[in-house]
Amino acid sequence: MDSDPDLLAHFMRYFEIVRADTPALLEEVFRLRYQVYCEELAVPGFERDNYPDGLERDVYDARSLHCLLRHRRTGAWAGTVRLVCADPARMDAPFPAEVAGGAEMEPEHLHTASRLRRCIGEYSRLILARQFRVRAGEAQWADGVAEVVDLDRERNERRAPTHPMLGLLKAGMMMSWERQVCYWYAGMEPRLDRRFRQFALALRPISPVFDYHGRCRVHWGYLPDVLAQMRERRPRVWRLLTGDGGIWPVGDPGGCGSTER
Repeated sequence: MDSDPDLLAHFMRYFEIVRADTPALLEEVFRLRYQVYCEELAVPGFERDNYPDGLERDVYDARSLHCLLRHRRTGAWAGTVRLVCADPARMDAPFPAEVAGGAEMEPEHLHTASRLRRCIGEYSRLILARQFRVRAGEAQWADGVAEVVDLDRERNERRAPTHPMLGLLKAGMMMSWERQVCYWYAGMEPRLDRRFRQFALALRPISPVFDYHGRCRVHWGYLPDVLAQMRERRPRVWRLLTGDGGIWPVGDPGGCGSTER
C-alpha cells in the first residue's frame, strides 16, 4: 500500500486544512456538527431540541482547538475535528474520555495521566460532511469510515488514496504539535480503531467497550512513539500526517519532555 509516493501532494491538491480560530469559522464547525450528529444521523444524546440555534457545541469547546477541512475545487467544508486541551484555569479538570470512561479505565493509567495534564489532548468530534461520505457503508458514520476501506483502489478526489479522514488526522497532528500535546486520548468504536490501525495509527485501549453514543472504548497514545511506528510501517501516511517530517520530526518529543507511557 505504501508504494505511491504522492499521497501528500495528492492531498494538498484537493484539500486544505483551515484553523477555525474566528467566531465565523467556529460557527461553521458547530453548524456542521449539528447537521451530521443531530439532523442526518440523529445520534442519541444529540437531540435537535438541545440546540435551538442549529449549532452543536459543549462545555469542552472553550478549551479546544478546532480545524475545518475544505475541498479546494468547490470551497465546501468537507469535515471538522477538535483537540480538547488541558484547562489552564484548572489543570485537574477531566477530559471527556475520563468522564465517559470513569471507573472503567485502567487505574494505573489514571495515575500516570494525573502527572501529564499539560501534555494531554483528546482527539474528538471527528466529522465528515455527507457529500464526502459517499462509498458503501460510509454514510451511516459521522467520521465517514466504513468497515472496509481500500486506500489504493479508487483515485478520485473524494475517495482513496486521500480519504478525507486522513486530512482530519493531519489536522489533529498539526494542532498537537502547535500546542505541545504529545499524548492523545481518543474514544473510538472498534470499527474506527481498526481503520486507524490500517493507517498504522495504533493507540492503546485502556478501557473495555462501553456504551457512549454507541459502542466505545477509550484509547491512549504517546504521539512520538505512534508516529515512529507509522514511519516504519506506512511511510506515505507518515509523510502526509507530518508534512514529511515538517512537524513531529523523528526523535523530537514536541516540547513535552516526559517519556512516560
